[in-house]
Amino acid sequence: MTQRKTTIAIALIGVAAIFFTFFYSTPPIYVRTSADQPTNVKTSAGKPAPDENIFLRCETLEDKSERDNCHKDAALEAMRKGIGLEELAQYASGYDSHLKQHAIGRAMLIVSDYDLEKVKEICAPSNCIHPYYHGISEEWGKYAPLDVGKLVAFLESVCPIHEIPGCYHNIGHFYQSNTENFEKSVALCDELQDNDRFYHCAYGLVHEQFIQSNGENFFQLCKNKTDRGKTACYTIGSRLYPKWFSYKPNGENLLKLCDEVNEEIPAELNYCYASAAWVLENEGEALDLAWCEHLEGQTRELCVKGLRSPQPFWDVLGCSLQELSQCGL
Repeated sequence: MTQRKTTIAIALIGVAAIFFTFFYSTPPIYVRTSADQPTNVKTSAGKPAPDENIFLRCETLEDKSERDNCHKDAALEAMRKGIGLEELAQYASGYDSHLKQHAIGRAMLIVSDYDLEKVKEICAPSNCIHPYYHGISEEWGKYAPLDVGKLVAFLESVCPIHEIPGCYHNIGHFYQSNTENFEKSVALCDELQDNDRFYHCAYGLVHEQFIQSNGENFFQLCKNKTDRGKTACYTIGSRLYPKWFSYKPNGENLLKLCDEVNEEIPAELNYCYASAAWVLENEGEALDLAWCEHLEGQTRELCVKGLRSPQPFWDVLGCSLQELSQCGL
């Protein structure tokens, strides 16, 4: 049994290589390029009419897990009706764009009857961006969690192989999708000796854990971690926390999310306020230090420091500004 587990672990780690060039051959997650845009434009502005947007019905759902499930249902329904990939790409913009793109990848695999050769035909020559592969890999993990070979062959067929630490973000997604066990996934990532690779792998599995649990009670999972596992769990979790719960965010209310978890996170590993400040800044909201006045001591210092130095939630250890395309969710 131990030998079988070891074989599976080695096989999963081997999947890492196949993800490497998604980040060279596809645009960054948060930057839309002309390659992402469909040619069958439906309005003069180059966007689908509002009532045609398949994801529009999901926008009223405030719970992120409910919205994510809605995105999955909408994408699958649309593809079953024959709506093409280029048209779907138009709809997967705005808030939650990345998880909408996950949903499109998942739908692509399902409507292809889990035939990766058919998926390859849909993606050729350059119709797929890397969030689609996240969705494909996650769904494959649920459909055939131990049949890694077919997924490896598919991914190797659509890209060459390069060794980029940031690509291990995807491996973390894959591990957690397969195991649905945070402890096991952390242990798999921890087999990576290189710290950069470990932290990117950990970021992927933390993100997947948030998807699976809607971020509830996440920091309880960090309590028994040691060394770099502890650092990764709290650091990454605190960065992702305000972004995850920031649907239609507004100022002081978003920072209150950080207030609620302060006691669960060691101060030296708490990036919640800095990440919340980045979210608000990108929503065009002016940052106000008065939001920190109700806090005391070290927590107040964290809040003030965070508002003065906003940090993007993907900015994990080992990720430089030059690696944004490898570090996004």
